[in-house]
Amino acid sequence: MYNIKLFHLETEYNESIKSWVKEELTDQCRIIEDEGKGLQVDIVIAQISTPFDWVKVNRLRKKHLQSKIFVIMNNDMVYTSPIAVELNVHTLQVTPLRKNLMIRALHTAMDELNDLPIVRETFLRRLMYGEIKTQEELEQYKRIAKFDNIPNVLCLLQGNESAQAFIENEEGQRILRSHVRSVIKNHLSHWINDVSYVSFSKYFAVMFHIPFIYKSIREWDQLNHHLLKLIDEIHKEYGITLHVGVGSVYNNPLCLNKPYQEAKKALNHSLTDGKLLCFYEELTKDQNLQKCIEYISNYYHEDLSIKKVANKVHLSHTYFSRLFKKELGISFVEYVTNIRIKRAKWLLSHTNDTIEAIAAQVGFNTPNYFSSIFKKHVGVSPSEYREAHIITVND
Repeated sequence: MYNIKLFHLETEYNESIKSWVKEELTDQCRIIEDEGKGLQVDIVIAQISTPFDWVKVNRLRKKHLQSKIFVIMNNDMVYTSPIAVELNVHTLQVTPLRKNLMIRALHTAMDELNDLPIVRETFLRRLMYGEIKTQEELEQYKRIAKFDNIPNVLCLLQGNESAQAFIENEEGQRILRSHVRSVIKNHLSHWINDVSYVSFSKYFAVMFHIPFIYKSIREWDQLNHHLLKLIDEIHKEYGITLHVGVGSVYNNPLCLNKPYQEAKKALNHSLTDGKLLCFYEELTKDQNLQKCIEYISNYYHEDLSIKKVANKVHLSHTYFSRLFKKELGISFVEYVTNIRIKRAKWLLSHTNDTIEAIAAQVGFNTPNYFSSIFKKHVGVSPSEYREAHIITVND
């Protein structure tokens, strides 16, 4: 059953379309008055009365990326019709409306909607398996599958043993899709407006696209909160326990295989550890921190920034900053400064290098700044420290 939403139609057209759908397409589609309860809008019918109304159509297109858009206009607005191509409008009809043309267009749209899920799922599976290698092939699939934004976040849902039949059942998958759609619509629609699903024998994949600013999915607290809320709702309503594994964000669509593999590892960890929700980033944070510490130890003498180090482990600098402080108890800047001061103390007591040279060797731009930071941390100036700790060095 497909859902049709009418937007700002004149009463005459509004009533005519409702009547035609009821007479000719009762078993195939229905007119919905609102989009509550997670209902998916499949066909949108809007009316253009002024050129400015195309702005509204553009908003509808952005909100309903997978929907078929119908536009009704009178003869005075026909000159604006090229805009319909830009907005990927499915059907353009000039008033007065004709029943046979409208019904035929609705049949065509529904036939395409029937095929679209298969095309989209095939496309996503090939991306997840790493079978699409070139940008050209990617663009071809995007056009056919009607993807504006290819997913860059991938979650895998799997139930415990008693819940597995629910996940594998078509009705169970429909319920999951409905709940996910409802959570996103009610709480996350500002960031997410296009969700995709792929079913596997043991688990269920939910994919969507988030803005690039959320390079680290783990730092998106709202998603974390609402995923746990979704798990809780499913448990309360159906008595089953879901486990969720979430991969990292990869903004290159050709890399969707990576978050898929990561989500599988996170899901396995969730199942074996008994956790309901596991982010792959959580599993790798210790490894990432170790890599960063090693990098700092090797390159403390260079112009180190938190962004530069975070990029080495493919994390956003904001998430990395919080992670670093949480795990080590001090900030990134404090840690780097401590490493530099420790090395400077050794050089002051074991070499005849000038203070200017030592400042440069440990990553300070100017001797004065080095002396200021050194005294702040050690309590004495570099020259005073050298006098008290010098070990005779032969030239």
